Amino acid sequence: MNYKAINIKEIENKSRNILELKNSFDQITKQDKDEYENIQSALKLILEGQRVNQKDIRLGFIGLAKQNNELMDLNKKLNRKLDATLEELYILKKERE
Repeated sequence: MNYKAINIKEIENKSRNILELKNSFDQITKQDKDEYENIQSALKLILEGQRVNQKDIRLGFIGLAKQNNELMDLNKKLNRKLDATLEELYILKKERE
């Protein structure tokens, strides 16, 4: 009988140890899952920020290209006016001579 009592106590102790290990594992697993979810959430925020930045940069470049075209057109107009003014100046200079 004593032998059976020892075995039952050992089994109970081992069962308790197994339950404690399982609880510890469950707790660690929950912490890992929470940490993983936090990291995943942070990565989603970073990715969304990058998408917004890419869109802003793309729109910025489109705006710069449009401004560049406008400036090129203005530059051409100013060059034509300058050429006309230089031509008039040259004619005036010739008349004075």
